[in-house]
Amino acid sequence: MKKVKRVGVWTPDLAMLFTGSTATIDLDFAQAQLLGPVVDIELKVSTAKVKIGIGSDQQVRTDGLWSPGRFSVIDKSDVPMGPIRTTINVHGSMTSMSLLVVRNSR
Repeated sequence: MKKVKRVGVWTPDLAMLFTGSTATIDLDFAQAQLLGPVVDIELKVSTAKVKIGIGSDQQVRTDGLWSPGRFSVIDKSDVPMGPIRTTINVHGSMTSMSLLVVRNSR
């Protein structure tokens, strides 16, 4: 079991890898000090809950996410306001009843 939480002002790497079983990953990019226009997140998780918070000029793409079993993506984010400043690409694998939630940060 592993828990990762990054919120507020933080500087994420441009490429990140998260692995684990029964993990909770909470990443909020709204106030993050980004080093480029694209952040690449690779997931290799099982029975995990992944939450990604975004700002009004950010978007999340999940078309590179794969699962041999059951996982869900719940997108609660609004349509970006104006031009998109940052794209967060999520790819890799989520297995065994995992959940990915994308939401707007408040």
